[in-house]
Amino acid sequence: MERLFCSASQQRLSYINFPSLQSSCHHHLQEQEAFAKAASLDTHKALVHIFFAQRSTKKVSGVTDAGLKPGKVRKVAVIGGGLMGSGIATAGLLAGQEVIIKEVNDKFLEVCC
Repeated sequence: MERLFCSASQQRLSYINFPSLQSSCHHHLQEQEAFAKAASLDTHKALVHIFFAQRSTKKVSGVTDAGLKPGKVRKVAVIGGGLMGSGIATAGLLAGQEVIIKEVNDKFLEVCC
């Protein structure tokens, strides 16, 4: 399947770099042919399936249509004060939230806070 994806990417790139001397109509026909060829690949079909599967999970009867509204976040707990953890902690503090960081390495706490 990886080979098919590379093939589709190469097809797409080969039609982006068209010589400007060719007619616009000819360019559109070749692009249409390339699109049809790429759309028939198993990779394309799998990606379309994943896209619609993800969208359908947003519409769960009795859950997503129940009128629930998210509550206000008042306190944030972050596990790890490394690059990502310190960024999350900073965002929480800037938003006026109470932040708790759990870190086992004091080195990161000194940098983080």
